[in-house]
Amino acid sequence: MTTFARYLSIVMLVRFAFLMAGGVMLALSFDLMERADNVLAREGGGIPALAGYALLRLPDIAADLMPIASLLATALAFGELMRHRELVALWNTGLSNFGVVRSLWPAAALLVLFSVTLDNVAVPYAADGLRDRGLGPYRDISSNNPNDVVWVHHGDLIFRFPATASAEGIANPFSIFRRAADGILVERIDVQRAHPTRTGWQFEDVTRYPVESSRAIRHDREEWNAELPLENIGLLAREPRELSLPLLYKLKNDDTQGTLARQRLASWFHHRLAGIVKPILIILLVVALAHDGRLAASFTRLLIATIAFGFGYMMLERWALATGAVGFLPPWLSAWGPPIALFSLAATLLFRREPAATGVGAERQRRHPL
Repeated sequence: MTTFARYLSIVMLVRFAFLMAGGVMLALSFDLMERADNVLAREGGGIPALAGYALLRLPDIAADLMPIASLLATALAFGELMRHRELVALWNTGLSNFGVVRSLWPAAALLVLFSVTLDNVAVPYAADGLRDRGLGPYRDISSNNPNDVVWVHHGDLIFRFPATASAEGIANPFSIFRRAADGILVERIDVQRAHPTRTGWQFEDVTRYPVESSRAIRHDREEWNAELPLENIGLLAREPRELSLPLLYKLKNDDTQGTLARQRLASWFHHRLAGIVKPILIILLVVALAHDGRLAASFTRLLIATIAFGFGYMMLERWALATGAVGFLPPWLSAWGPPIALFSLAATLLFRREPAATGVGAERQRRHPL
């Protein structure tokens, strides 16, 4: 690592740490003002209850603020270099724009590592903790809410399970839809409860609705001599944001789900992958804007341009994820389209304004690389 790379990375990471800490504390304060009464009522009251809740909320808030903090930290770091004319002096020595980008690889690597850890380790762990306590913004899948259901496709059967279903038993009502080979509905089976047996399952309070008959058939008990596809019910009941990258990959390839559900999970999987390169793209964008003579003349202009491009990219990214999740765009395009567009924009600005390293500057760069 060169001296300049170490210096620039430290300048950027210090600002990132302050921005992240300040943003998290502010957001957490508003969150506690909204949910403190509920936390105290459920956890028995006291400072330890609030502190435990705050620790579990930190990963989710930090993941939301990560792109904004990295964007502003990079802009502030380059603003500092421009204010003291350090960046101009480096360019005069023959250091190219891409040389500046390469110098920030230690900071970019740490930001990528931090982002991946938040999204795939800290957020899923914190979501489980908050859900177990019945707190936070996550859906409580342990409740008896009839709207919390998971649809599963298995052969010619379609199951509508409650989110609480598991291999240990199903305490809430569920339904089975039997289809013919051509996909036409043949029968609907409503079951109030189910218990596992040695040979399969025992259904209780069963009502069958054959399509070919107008009469419902009721039984107190029925034996179901087959397995129920319950392996991934607990995972499918969660929001994709709460799942790690390996789990998203597993579920998007699960053929027991409908097309739309797999489309949504595939969009989130590619979105999580594309998020790995986001810190690098942000750095590339700020370097490209900083070399614009009109923006470099004023830090205020640079900051406004950075915020405008950065927030525009984030809005495009959210829109693409939403359209990909509903099947309007292919999953890979909804996730990788915005990063490719941002990279193309930044690369165009860099190539257009890349100064040719000639003369004394080029000779210094060759003999004394920073």
